[in-house]
Amino acid sequence: MRAEKNDQWAFVSLEAQSLEDMDKWNIGFKEAFPLNLGGVDKKATIPGLVIYSSRSLPLAAWLSGLELASLKLNNSSLNLATGDNDSWLLLNFPNQSTLNEAIAFENAKKTVKGIHFLAIQASSTSETFSGFWLLW
Repeated sequence: MRAEKNDQWAFVSLEAQSLEDMDKWNIGFKEAFPLNLGGVDKKATIPGLVIYSSRSLPLAAWLSGLELASLKLNNSSLNLATGDNDSWLLLNFPNQSTLNEAIAFENAKKTVKGIHFLAIQASSTSETFSGFWLLW
């Protein structure tokens, strides 16, 4: 996993092949689909966002009740699209450096036909996920 470090979140990437073992990971709440549905090569790199929170389990539980659709860059913010018409402001990018990370994330999504993920962890050193969703 590669991460662009931040105290509360990080853009990361995982090899598509590693996601095949997701059922063996320690995850509280999750949702995924077979990557072959998207025609993604096993050696492709899937971009994602990890949010770190001391309240990771309640946050993951709340998110699992939504119809998570995708993460989308909108000007200088990252929105979480849910359902058909709803979206939530997830992150603001107050400087060019963090905005550049978000732009790189959007570009990485395009290389794998829009497939990406959202993960929730208690901290950057945690080896478990409170939540993990594969999005398209």
